[in-house]
Amino acid sequence: MRRSLIALAALALCACSSDPSEPIDRIFDGKSLAGLRAFAQPGVDPNSLFRVENDELVVAGAANGYLATERELGDLRIAFEWKWVTPGNSGFFISISGPDAIWPRTVEMQLLVDRAGDLLALGGFPMRKVDDAGFPPPGNAIVSIPHREGREKPVGQWNQGEIAMKNGRVTVKVNDVLVNEAVVPAGERGRVAFEAEGGEIRFRNVVAHAD
Repeated sequence: MRRSLIALAALALCACSSDPSEPIDRIFDGKSLAGLRAFAQPGVDPNSLFRVENDELVVAGAANGYLATERELGDLRIAFEWKWVTPGNSGFFISISGPDAIWPRTVEMQLLVDRAGDLLALGGFPMRKVDDAGFPPPGNAIVSIPHREGREKPVGQWNQGEIAMKNGRVTVKVNDVLVNEAVVPAGERGRVAFEAEGGEIRFRNVVAHAD
């Protein structure tokens, strides 16, 4: 009986503990577009911009649009890999809120060739540099913070990206190097998305973590 109680206690302890490094959501499962919804500029079929091929998410740059999660996330850390097939422009959105639009209210980790790691606040999203005293005046359509150093690999090679948001601090890594930081209002939450804006880009191993 004593051994049974000890075993049950050990199981309960394991069930209550959690490892923040463990994934909480596989944003793209490598097999389908389940849990994701496409949006595009007028006159374009949104679903024509995104497909799955060889366990990779293929984003065509034929028109402007994005593929967003159906669920919303708050503070998070999202790790992913990306590779350019043909040079162009793309990005990874977090905290999308409000109606779908080109472009929505969001924070973007820029993936434009040679500019990977820039941070953009779109649709009036409040964002500032870490050392700035306050946010820009409301109504600014775009706020841009350039990355500190270029760390991306040549076109055709896989890169590792990471964007995290915690307690109002946004950080960006490219190939394991911290290249950008910014401040946003604490408590923001919303959908995350892959952007289509020119050139073919591929994503894989896209996972959200709790830390």
